[in-house]
Amino acid sequence: MSPTRQNKKLQAIFDEDLVAVLRKIGQLEKVESGQVVCSVCGCLITLKNMQIIISQQKNEFNFICNNTLCVEKFYNNQGRAI
Repeated sequence: MSPTRQNKKLQAIFDEDLVAVLRKIGQLEKVESGQVVCSVCGCLITLKNMQIIISQQKNEFNFICNNTLCVEKFYNNQGRAI
């Protein structure tokens, strides 16, 4: 592991729990109504293409779609929102 990298706790959400998690964090209605876009490419985030949820501040979240290039760009940015 490089000296500049930090270990971070990774939390996973099962597909069957995604709706409940989004409801709990107050983002379900936004996703279902088409108000959420990928922080990398700007495509519309749906329940089917959502790959990463990043908590920014209280009630503020960024989302990354399941496009491989977007996921790679997110991780290459050391796990910070783009």
